[in-house]
Amino acid sequence: MRPYLALITLALASWAQTPLPGLFSYEEAKAACTARQARLPEASELYRLFDGTIGTPTLFWSATRSSEPGSQAALAVAWKAGEIMPRPMSDRLSVLCTTLPPAKPLANRFKELPTGIADNMLHALWEKKSPQTRRQRYTYQQATTYCQSLGTGWRLPTVAELYSLVDHTQFSPATDKNFFGDTIPRYYWSATTAGEFSNEAFVVGFKIGSVAASSQENESFVRCIKEGL
Repeated sequence: MRPYLALITLALASWAQTPLPGLFSYEEAKAACTARQARLPEASELYRLFDGTIGTPTLFWSATRSSEPGSQAALAVAWKAGEIMPRPMSDRLSVLCTTLPPAKPLANRFKELPTGIADNMLHALWEKKSPQTRRQRYTYQQATTYCQSLGTGWRLPTVAELYSLVDHTQFSPATDKNFFGDTIPRYYWSATTAGEFSNEAFVVGFKIGSVAASSQENESFVRCIKEGL
């Protein structure tokens, strides 16, 4: 098991996976968790609980505010459906608190190499886009074929791998602009199919850092990954 997967597995063992009774606005959700000597989790923490199946589309508040300037929205996670979306903070949604300490970002995670962008957290290499390839869009199958065409080991990233590139403090694109400034603030394909819906796969939106399910016939952008540095 890779080190980052072991850490995620350990963290999940500490979650109390029982939602609070009732529905809450964003501010009420934060206060309810604080009253229980806990905190509202960030969107990335909630998303790690996603089990890859489609179920009741219950929406849970995250503590992550939308990075869009002037927005009065926060990100909600559809835990069973595997989607992340902005919702007005006045909406009343479900709440799951955590007592885990906030995760610290990995320092010096990325390094630009001639062969791509090294990722020291995933122990992988990300595709470095050219002016010609950054704006090309593909269907899901075309995206899969494109990544394979880059050479041995290149593939579409899983939704967890791709979502790990999201930086919710950034906007349009919501990612580390020092290394991924060529990212189009639209949807990118992941390799993860949407459970029982065999013709859908998950896409990550890099405008604010959202996740949705999309028909595999739709066209989206691509950022390929290769395991090993």
